[in-house]
Amino acid sequence: MYYNLPSATGVTLTAAQLRELPVTSLKDTGGDAVLATELIQTGGPALLNGWDTLTFAALAARASAPSCGESARSCPSSASSCTGC
Repeated sequence: MYYNLPSATGVTLTAAQLRELPVTSLKDTGGDAVLATELIQTGGPALLNGWDTLTFAALAARASAPSCGESARSCPSSASSCTGC
């Protein structure tokens, strides 16, 4: 798994660069809904949304799963794929 966190690393990768990584999954905490949607729809690694405010957009684009942080309390208890719930 690759953890995409540009605010901490100072590195912003394009969707094409992320697709080239030798990983099967990506936790995206970049906050870019367009990039995440492009990855989902163009055969990138399985995407786990890591930006709470983009959870609905990521799920609508068919992300593999949300990954809840501070808003974990709002996740239903039946959301077994929601880490941290």
